[in-house]
Amino acid sequence: MKVGLIGPIHPFRNGEAQSNTMLCENLSERHEVVAFSFKRQYPNFLYPGKSQLYNSPKKLNFRHSFLINTMNPLNWLYAFFKIKKEKLDVVIVTWYIAYLAPCYVVLMSLMKLFSKTQICIFAHNVSQHEENILNKILTWPVLALGDYFIVFSSKTEDDLKQIFPDAKVKILVETTYDNHFKQKVVPAAQAREKLKIKSTDNVALFFGLVRPYKGVKYLIEAIPDVLKKVDVKFYVVGEFWEDIKRYRKRIAELKIEDNITIVDQYVSDEEAIVYFSATDLFVLPYVSATYSAVIPLAYGYNKPVIVSDVLGLTDLVDDGQTGYIVPPQNPEALAEKIVHFFAKNKQDEFVQNVKEKKKIFQWSKEKDDVVFHGILNKL
Repeated sequence: MKVGLIGPIHPFRNGEAQSNTMLCENLSERHEVVAFSFKRQYPNFLYPGKSQLYNSPKKLNFRHSFLINTMNPLNWLYAFFKIKKEKLDVVIVTWYIAYLAPCYVVLMSLMKLFSKTQICIFAHNVSQHEENILNKILTWPVLALGDYFIVFSSKTEDDLKQIFPDAKVKILVETTYDNHFKQKVVPAAQAREKLKIKSTDNVALFFGLVRPYKGVKYLIEAIPDVLKKVDVKFYVVGEFWEDIKRYRKRIAELKIEDNITIVDQYVSDEEAIVYFSATDLFVLPYVSATYSAVIPLAYGYNKPVIVSDVLGLTDLVDDGQTGYIVPPQNPEALAEKIVHFFAKNKQDEFVQNVKEKKKIFQWSKEKDDVVFHGILNKL
């Protein structure tokens, strides 16, 4: 089958780019794949981070081009003709931010009118993280042009069904992210030595962009209660998309500076692996979510997780086995589970459970069938 993908791929730095890159790599084992990525993804004012691109691109094993300028309507016509020329059986359109709606509506409408290519919308979310009426208005016409859908969570499936009750949609269990990284393993002792962490230290990690819905402030509020019962070193690793001074001030007020390290930057793959290898536990104290790739990322490195009880996160966590599920916006409950994990020496038990759990993330023909579920009977 000849498969196209529209959306970001490596070296773009967002999670959607990593997800798309892995998807294309996995699909290319059985299909001819060509990705049409962005020449320009979106203007800088929509991306508060320092850069939209990795400094060191990696070699990709599938055909790709950086073709689409989302800010130039004339470019959309040019991109359509390039895509149409490929005579694709199906094109997977990555949907994750409402800004892309004008560009996507033009491309998808032209494909509907002037090609036989089926359109699969790969919906990372339906409701945006910072939802407003404009986002809803922009989202509807994009989703209306999809022939069928893939989502990552039951939350996104439910959101989609509320808008289009008859939508053809299936949930794809994403592969673990360890294959995304060039260097897959760093021994824990070596990683801890590099970060100046003692071999006996308990370590918990928050990883990813820091935005209001990620709930890092609740993790910070939980730390004093944790430290009353067990000593833990906390790491917050990721670019802050809000005022970091407010966080540092609260850390100082709580007098927990010696137990929390903030790394306010988008770390390279090589640096990220060091943090993954050094940590004992990933913490996702989110306020809301449709999905988080941090969970398969953690599982890829055999790390348990603590997540908030919000739809979109709990699908992949077995409470009390591969991690814990705690009420959102509840520092006391979060602290209790962190303490329980370390005080009761749950790491070895949970790691074994994670190793078993992550088998469901392996790529397979069944996952292929999920990706193409909307067109299998048409081929």
